[in-house]
Amino acid sequence: MTARLAIVAGDGGLVAEAIEAARKKGYEVGLFLATDRSDISGDFTQRVDPGRPLRMIWRVRAFRPERICLVGSVSLSDRHRGGLQRVMSWFGGNRAGGKSGDIGLARGLPVVERMTGAKILGVHELIDGLAVGAGHIAGPQPDAEQWTLCEYALASARKAGSFDLGQAVVCASGRVIAMEDIGGTDLLIGRVAQFRQQGLVDVRPAQLALAKARKPNQPAGVDLPTIGAETLRNAASAGIGLICLHAENALLADRAEVLELADALGITILAAHPDI
Repeated sequence: MTARLAIVAGDGGLVAEAIEAARKKGYEVGLFLATDRSDISGDFTQRVDPGRPLRMIWRVRAFRPERICLVGSVSLSDRHRGGLQRVMSWFGGNRAGGKSGDIGLARGLPVVERMTGAKILGVHELIDGLAVGAGHIAGPQPDAEQWTLCEYALASARKAGSFDLGQAVVCASGRVIAMEDIGGTDLLIGRVAQFRQQGLVDVRPAQLALAKARKPNQPAGVDLPTIGAETLRNAASAGIGLICLHAENALLADRAEVLELADALGITILAAHPDI
């Protein structure tokens, strides 16, 4: 009997990669679209509303999956977060710890598993080679100064993640100049571009680093820090010449395109383990 995989999909190109990988591995795929998308489809596709978490869970349960994979970004309002946190509290003995931040909600994933009868499958477990290993990933060869900046930026991203706000920071030489908030990575990079235009940041691209790290205590099954081709294009527009990723805990979508773009745009991509 073919195993069933429910993919709860948000925005981003990683969704299509996950669907393709699941089908190659022989899963019968059920798509549950948490955002409006017309670019992906399947034999079993439903639209679900994160603002109605119980209905969303029951719809997934009705598919009778053995595994559930949460892929892509979804913007959650305070109303959505409050509703999700209440469901976790009602059915899981307050597993989210009374918190509606990303880590708090992710800690409620065992409740979803129990209610659906399916185990959570991390997208990095589904797509081979998605998680980055430590080392020089792409782009120009780094010098010692860039490796030092990478270590500092990743440690700063981990510290910022302890607030459960965002996973990314931008560092100029030896200081943090911006931190990701609920607007996401694209808006963070956009702010850095404005800082450059205003003359607040005046360093070479090689000294301007975007770092993305897994938050402390963040479960590995959902929402690991991710970059893709669009991240590189936005970074280049903002004058960012170094991207630093949390080794074994960050994902590289659009890998072939990213490797090509890194060379074309002169962006160095490194992965390391934060010293924190």
